[in-house]
Amino acid sequence: MGARISRHRKLGLFIFTLLGVLVSAPRLAFSHAAARSQIAANVRPDKGELKFTRHAEERLRQRGVSKEQVASVVAGGEAFRYYHHGHWETGYYDADSGLFVAADRNIVITVITDVGRGYIDRLKAARP
Repeated sequence: MGARISRHRKLGLFIFTLLGVLVSAPRLAFSHAAARSQIAANVRPDKGELKFTRHAEERLRQRGVSKEQVASVVAGGEAFRYYHHGHWETGYYDADSGLFVAADRNIVITVITDVGRGYIDRLKAARP
């Protein structure tokens, strides 16, 4: 029994040591411009026309949003990554219009109107 406890303690110490190394690893700091360019690599409206899922097309009609408005938000809005339904997505937000666009590469997934800063902050804060 003594040997069994010893092995478990060793395993525990190994795991805690590994976790400590992972948690204390230096994090890379990016400027807003660098982050924007990384996100732009995911959705590049300048490299081709935006495409819209059926869901996004329905939301455009329901919410009275034009494709030009969406393209404007993707090109010039606040870009950020967020974790949603088990995977990372790219979001674009225009605070003046309250328009939020979720996209993957050149494909718009959904469009939401009347979005406040709190909603965006909660999206950004979500983690796996």
